[in-house]
Amino acid sequence: MKIDFDWTYYLLIALAIIFNFAKPEDVDPIHSFFLGFGALLTAATIFLSRWARNPIGIKQVNIPAFLMQTSLSSVVLGLPVFIHRPAAVITTQTLVVAIVAEESYRIAASKLSYIAFTSPTFSILVSGVVFAAMHMYWYPAEWLFAIVGGMLFSATLIYFASETACIASHYLYDALVFGFIPVAFFFILTIGMGVVGYGTRGLQPIEH
Repeated sequence: MKIDFDWTYYLLIALAIIFNFAKPEDVDPIHSFFLGFGALLTAATIFLSRWARNPIGIKQVNIPAFLMQTSLSSVVLGLPVFIHRPAAVITTQTLVVAIVAEESYRIAASKLSYIAFTSPTFSILVSGVVFAAMHMYWYPAEWLFAIVGGMLFSATLIYFASETACIASHYLYDALVFGFIPVAFFFILTIGMGVVGYGTRGLQPIEH
């Protein structure tokens, strides 16, 4: 398997680290830890992939695949919002940094598990467990939903191959549940993204 990352994914991690150092008071210590650890795990993923002689590189964002991956993950995760919607207690900038921190850690853990065991199914399971473990600090009662969410993010990542879409769909979901965007707008936007992406390329998986 080729281990590569979107160039925009590297950029988002770098910007999140800069923001974390520039305004540490706006990022909680747990997310600061996950951001640093996620960046280190990403570097470890690259190093171990090279050591194992797997192809590795930086890829361009495939826009249709990005749209469909973001749409699918967002819509599936967004459906339970009709049952539970917590109040917003976080700024948009802080939310973005927190999401980059969580996703960098989860994605790296998933890819490292694939390098070690060469099993997509196992890497998806690892993603769910890691995602749930992170959220035990904030929402311990929602561990099962977090497992499903983490597994969904990795399953769509394996199929559509956009790390940036993981961050985008995670952000859209959190923006929905924290009340940053209206429910109707969320579903119109995310379903529309899927329609545009599907109309452009269909549902063919991205070649690795």
